[in-house]
Amino acid sequence: MTTQPLHKSPRKAESPLETACYVTLRLCGWLAVCAAFVTACWTLFFAALGDFSFAGLVLHLDNFTSRYIGADPLRQAAFRAQFWLASGALFLVVAVLRLPALIQFIAPIKERPDGQERPAGR
Repeated sequence: MTTQPLHKSPRKAESPLETACYVTLRLCGWLAVCAAFVTACWTLFFAALGDFSFAGLVLHLDNFTSRYIGADPLRQAAFRAQFWLASGALFLVVAVLRLPALIQFIAPIKERPDGQERPAGR
């Protein structure tokens, strides 16, 4: 039985559109994971308030929503501002901690023939 050697077809150069789509998809995924982490932190916060039990979590969320709905519009606006400010700060912390992952996606490290690593594009 004879086997033919597998010939790899020459890889065509990536177009700028392909690169832009790849980076955009990676960036969207990175942002989605950061946003999911912020949501998980808020959930963990309310779970901790509820003594890490489902009943306690639901009771605290019920108390939270009833106080929010019962508040006057000025206080509701102040709460929304505080909530988004805290969420933004938490997102910023998560984004800074996950920044190496984003950089690795966009500019992966390539290894030289001598074993030394260098960033791609140099």
